[in-house]
Amino acid sequence: MNDIIKLGLQAKLRDLGITWARVRDFQLDKAERRAIATVELDGEIEVVEVRALYKVDANHVVVVEASASRAWIAGALQLALERHGGRFPLPGGMAGTAARFALGG
Repeated sequence: MNDIIKLGLQAKLRDLGITWARVRDFQLDKAERRAIATVELDGEIEVVEVRALYKVDANHVVVVEASASRAWIAGALQLALERHGGRFPLPGGMAGTAARFALGG
């Protein structure tokens, strides 16, 4: 399941025009509702680890807290959560049911 989510995250980055970041690894801990992604960024020597705590409601996954192994990325994540919120819609139908199950919701 982690590989499927990793591919989905990479596709979403491409859709947003973020071609300078690649998800190298993704781990999901349903019990703790924690996601950890290892991301490679163009121009950076070392990968960046991004961690998020989330909750699942009827139609959304909500990022409650996010951090990163680089201070500037952690700051950018926090700013994005404050300004835009961390609610991401889940798909409808069977895909949404599968996503909720995969996320522990």
